[in-house]
Amino acid sequence: MTERFVIFRAFLVATLCLHVNTIDVTTTWLNDTIIGTTATLQCSWTVASGENPTQIVYSPNNNTDPFYFSCDVNTDLPYSCTRGPSAQNRHNITSSLLRSVSMLITNLQCSDDGTSYFCFVGELYKSPTISQSLLRVKVTPTVPTLSNVQTDVQENSNITATCTAGVGYPNAGQIVWKVYQNGQSVDLSPELMITAVNVTQSGDDRCTVRTQSSVTLIAKRDHQNISLACFVINQDFKPTAPDTCTNPETDYCIQTNPIVVTYPVSSLSLTREPASTLYEGNTVTLKCLVDGNPLPTFTWTKYGDENRKISSEMDGLYSTVTLTSLNKTLDSGEYNCTASNVIKNVNYAAIGVIALDIYEATTPAPTTTTTTTTTTTTEQTYRSTSSTETISAENINAVNNSDSNKVSLIAVGVILSSIIIVQLIIIFLIRRQGICVKKPGERKPHIYNHPNKESEYDYVNNSNYNCIEI
Repeated sequence: MTERFVIFRAFLVATLCLHVNTIDVTTTWLNDTIIGTTATLQCSWTVASGENPTQIVYSPNNNTDPFYFSCDVNTDLPYSCTRGPSAQNRHNITSSLLRSVSMLITNLQCSDDGTSYFCFVGELYKSPTISQSLLRVKVTPTVPTLSNVQTDVQENSNITATCTAGVGYPNAGQIVWKVYQNGQSVDLSPELMITAVNVTQSGDDRCTVRTQSSVTLIAKRDHQNISLACFVINQDFKPTAPDTCTNPETDYCIQTNPIVVTYPVSSLSLTREPASTLYEGNTVTLKCLVDGNPLPTFTWTKYGDENRKISSEMDGLYSTVTLTSLNKTLDSGEYNCTASNVIKNVNYAAIGVIALDIYEATTPAPTTTTTTTTTTTTEQTYRSTSSTETISAENINAVNNSDSNKVSLIAVGVILSSIIIVQLIIIFLIRRQGICVKKPGERKPHIYNHPNKESEYDYVNNSNYNCIEI
């Protein structure tokens, strides 16, 4: 043993500056260096003409024994190799190829991580050529687990979940979160509050990191049925997260059940169909709509006739009442719809009122439309009151024709009144000032000086007027 050591030391240091090296050496890991598997480190070399390397040596950086593995390579294949005293049982030399020797490391462990292996190739008394390769043990991520999950939350409270997983080699992996709603991916990243820390537990090794990531989201109504999914990404195995968490074992993911957001009943509205004027014998449907989760229950009553049983149909957030063969006496009045639900032993209710005006079949349709809406909200009660009457198109035309006739009559009346007023004004003025009548000239005889001419009468013109009162 001492003799071989002396020879090898001489092989390393002798004539370092006396020979120009023309041997190229490379070391390559032939397969993935995953924990628990077998790694193969191949040392290969090429030589220039006239070179004839005689020895190859494997040595780890944490071993001072130069004869970890030593092979004579100037012989025929297979090369003759010798195991040094420090070589581990998990390390072996495999069958060699021409100008190539491979070392096997079985059952890779975290303790193997970070070890540099050197391959020396050279001739006796000549400076060897050295190639170095670092062993980095890769660790596959683990399927994550979920804890502290809240899937039944009240509006404005926190939705939370904690994801824990081994993410692999330090700085190689991390946990990312995704959100889905009704099977579709949604982007809520601005609303998510994420914290991540590295945690340790018994049995953890230095070549893997266990990460715990927590997410918090303030619940809103539009977050109904969302699911949170955490994925482990790792640059060695899964550099990006898939679109969906389809196979937890291969996608390194886990997903919560759909989250239920509860909130009190609110936003109650009441409508009726048809919205036109109701007459006896007609049919009307009252519809009550409210928002709330869990789904509300509905109760219908008629003011002043609370003992009357009113049958209704419920469809989710809707409740409808259909009244047939309307009767003015029995069915006119205000109808009350009460919607209620219970959240954490607290009762919530929303109340709405709608008025029905029913006319006899011979009663003309109303000429105006009135709508009254009032809303009162308390912590647990919502009340809405509305009354609506609508004129039919046929009645509107009748009203329009009647209005046209009235306009014509009014115009005629105005004209006649104007004529009468003008006549009265004229009479008034005449009575006040009198009538001036031109007085005819007096008839006087006209005397001619002619002796043979008889006297004749002629009218003498004058301009006098006599005004007489009437």
